[in-house]
Amino acid sequence: MVVQGGGHVILARCIIDSSRASGIAVIEKSRSALVDCVVRGCAGSGVEVADGSIVSLSYVNATGNSGHGLFVSSGGLAHVEDSTFRDSGGAGIKLELGGQALVVHTDFSGNHNGPYCGEGSIMSHKNKCRKSSVTALPIGFSSSNDPDEAQGLIVKLHRGLYKGK
Repeated sequence: MVVQGGGHVILARCIIDSSRASGIAVIEKSRSALVDCVVRGCAGSGVEVADGSIVSLSYVNATGNSGHGLFVSSGGLAHVEDSTFRDSGGAGIKLELGGQALVVHTDFSGNHNGPYCGEGSIMSHKNKCRKSSVTALPIGFSSSNDPDEAQGLIVKLHRGLYKGK
């Protein structure tokens, strides 16, 4: 599904399954909200936001996408809360230079490149990361009693922190 040209779309309680590209692409200064949705098995990223667009994800489960769970670029802005990014071929969330995200109360597990990667700006709080293939935890994360789980705060991704796809 593509939202473009300044469009405004709210999706609630939907399943986007096995798209040949990204599950949802929000581009060209558009706005979208996904509430209680599943985006799974897409050939690209689960959700993509670019070109000065804004997306809000609440209770979204992005699972098993070939690309990233969420890809933010070109001045895109994402607000993510109470969501899950699992088993992506890339990162849970990839931020390109100019992309920004606020991520709160979100779980990450099994993503190929860790919870976050890229060069954009992120404010992240009270998130959990489990069983990531990245051996080092992102800046601001610390181990809990479970050696496969981390939680914490990250303020900004730094260039070269993760190479990512």
